[in-house]
Amino acid sequence: MHETFKKLHDKLNEAMTYGFYIEAIAIEYAIIDNRTTRITDLLHISIQNYGFKKRFKEIKKTIKSSKFLKDYAITTNESHRITSFINDRNSLIHGLVEMDLDETFVEYVAKEGIFVVNYFQNLSQKIKKRLNL
Repeated sequence: MHETFKKLHDKLNEAMTYGFYIEAIAIEYAIIDNRTTRITDLLHISIQNYGFKKRFKEIKKTIKSSKFLKDYAITTNESHRITSFINDRNSLIHGLVEMDLDETFVEYVAKEGIFVVNYFQNLSQKIKKRLNL
């Protein structure tokens, strides 16, 4: 799995470097989806048929209510940035049909995606370490 993430990060970095922001957003979403699924597995959260928003809500709730993980609580600012990225990403993907995309906005969403990717990768690693896995 580690090699897969390295390849994805290489592709993500290349997409960002060359301005392929839609590709970058797709790669970011794949990494985010994988990491949030991993976090729900670590926290024993059942996520059958859950979309990202529901998974994120359950992750926040579980961390907040856990004495063991309370120092990993998701701040209001982090929550806002993550939710905004997902909403913006969804708008962009659905907007591809019209092909009337604001390139500045697409670049902004891709850059916010980097924050979200890093956030969930770090959170996953912290939880795994805290659980001694």
